[in-house]
Amino acid sequence: MNRQEPEGPRFAAQDQPEQLLTRNQVAQWLNMAPKTLANLASSGRGPDYVKFPGGALRYERAVVEAWIASSRRSAA
Repeated sequence: MNRQEPEGPRFAAQDQPEQLLTRNQVAQWLNMAPKTLANLASSGRGPDYVKFPGGALRYERAVVEAWIASSRRSAA
């Protein structure tokens, strides 16, 4: 039996860049301990995150990238 695919754009998770990252993934990306990232978050100095019901934390890739850019300092 031939199953027909719906027309229009398809979402395939494996084809999309990962947009929501765990604290461990962000910490690994930034080469820091997850606890350091948690401390930055609790002091309001880290990138903003989304907290889902049940307590899961996720960081949006674009928000982390913007936070990195805003943290950039020029050499004296």
